[in-house]
Amino acid sequence: MMKRFTIVLAILAICVSSIAMGAGRPSGPGQVHPRFAPATAKASVKLSDGHIVRVDACDEGIFRVRISPRKDFEESLMERYGCIKTDWEAVRTTETTKGNLWTVATEKYSLTVDRKTGVISLKDAKGKAVIREL
Repeated sequence: MMKRFTIVLAILAICVSSIAMGAGRPSGPGQVHPRFAPATAKASVKLSDGHIVRVDACDEGIFRVRISPRKDFEESLMERYGCIKTDWEAVRTTETTKGNLWTVATEKYSLTVDRKTGVISLKDAKGKAVIREL
C-alpha cells in the first residue's frame, strides 16, 4: 500500500513540476500549449469496423498508436500536464497501402496495420519482424 502511494505521489510530483515550469493549460479545448505542440509525423487510417487508428512517428524507433471510434483525437490529460513527452523532433515517414495493409515507415522501422482485422505488426529496416501481431 505504501509503495503504491509513493509511486502515485512521484507521478503527481512530476506532473506538478512540469506545470510549475510553465507548461500550464492550453487556452481552450482541443488546443495544445506551444511548448508541447507535437512535431511528430501523424497518419491515420479507418478500420473496417469504423474505428480510426492514428500512428504518430515520434522518433525513428518510436511510434505512438492510438485507436478511437471518432475521427478527432483529443489531447490526453497526460499530454496536457506534461507527463509524457510530446515535443519530438520532426521525423520523415512514408505511408503506403497494399490491399488491406496500411504501413507507416521511418528509416529504421515500419509499422503495418491490417485495416480489416486491426492487427498491428512492426518490422525493422531489413524486414525482420520485431512484433508479428499485436
